[in-house]
Formats: sequence, structure tokens, C-alpha cells
Amino acid sequence: SPARKREVVGLSKMAMNVEKANFLPTLGAFAEYGSADDILWNEFRKKDSYTIGIQLTWNLFNGGVDAANLERAKVNYMMVQDQVDLAKSGISLKVKKLQTEILSANADIKNFQKQLKFAKKVYQNYRARYEEGMVSISDVLIKQSKELEVLLKLLTIKNTRNTKIFELNSILNKGGNV
Repeated sequence: SPARKREVVGLSKMAMNVEKANFLPTLGAFAEYGSADDILWNEFRKKDSYTIGIQLTWNLFNGGVDAANLERAKVNYMMVQDQVDLAKSGISLKVKKLQTEILSANADIKNFQKQLKFAKKVYQNYRARYEEGMVSISDVLIKQSKELEVLLKLLTIKNTRNTKIFELNSILNKGGNV
């Protein structure tokens, strides 16, 4: 799903940023309170001490480990990004393929509608000739079966086209923004 893809890309980007943080200084603050009396609670307040400070640490050299980890995180981020792009292009290709198949089926439907119209006229012609006694019943039945064959092919193509349309709609309704 698109939300899952965004989440995975976001996580890999955060991992890369975490690795980048290893190259930045770390700033910390601390406070310490203590007493130097050797008897507990004896002159505690007279011999107490305070220490307050700020500490800055910066790892300038780590044997290349941080650089290698950062590079690995960058490669992982790029791989995730490529996988998301491939998934999007795969959906786009599937949509274009379905659109092409639908257009092809529409052309086939027009062709078979013309063939059906012609087959009906031939059948009606043979039927009229049979009534006049010019052709046999078997010739009429052959022409009728040809008409039914063309009708069956037409309905099959319409069914196939409708299946492709439903498949295309289901892809587009899932949010596959193409």
C-alpha cells in the first residue's frame, strides 16, 4: 500500500540520518554534589562541593567504521527508493497494458458486430430462399450456426473486455496513482 511504502522509505531515511549523526559533536551538561566529611551527616554542609559543567565530545576518527555505516545506510535508502519507484512503474505498466488491451478489444467488438450483422443478413437470405424452395434446410442450419458462432465470439470478446475494465478499475481504486 502507498502508506506502507512511505513508511519504509521514511524509516530508511531516518536510519541514514542516525548514521550521519555519528559525525556531529555531542553536547552534554552535568551537575555533581558531594561532601568531604568522613562522618555521615556530620558537618555535611560545611564541607560540601558542587561541580557543574558542559561537555563536548566529537569523534574525529573512528577507524572508518562510522563512514562505512553511513555508506551502508545511504545504499539501503537508495535501494528502498528504487524498489518503490519500480513498484510504481510496474503499476503504471500494468495500467497501460490493460488500457491497450481494452482498446484492442473495443476494435475487435466493432469488427465482430459487423460480422454478426452480415451473418444475420446471410441467414435471413437463406431462410427466405428455403421458404421458396431454392436451398435445403441443411444450408439454412449451417448459416444459422455461423451466425451463432459469430455471436458467441462477440460475447466472449465483450466479456474479456469487461474483465479488463474491472481489473483496471480495481487497480486505480486501490490508490495506484499513475
